[in-house]
Amino acid sequence: MFIFNCEKLLSCVNVHLQELIPEFFYMPDMFTNCNGYSLGTNDDGQPLGDVVLPPWAKSPEDFVRINRMVCPALEVMYVIVRSCC
Repeated sequence: MFIFNCEKLLSCVNVHLQELIPEFFYMPDMFTNCNGYSLGTNDDGQPLGDVVLPPWAKSPEDFVRINRMVCPALEVMYVIVRSCC
C-alpha cells in the first residue's frame, strides 16, 4: 500500500522539482478522500483517508498555495547554484 508523506518529500534536499506532478500546484482536492473510499489501514490499524499534510499547511488549499510560491523560487535557486559551479 502506498502511503504518501508530504513532509518528507518537501523537506528532502535532493528532490527534483521537475518531478512533482502539476496537481501539486493547482489541485487541493487530490489530498482529500472526499468520496470516502476505504483505503485500508496503516501498520497501527488506523484507517487511511486524507493525506497527512505537514504542520505548516493549515489545509490542502494552503498547501497548494505554498507550493505555488516556494517551489518556483527553489527551482531558480537550484539553477543558479548549478550554473555557478
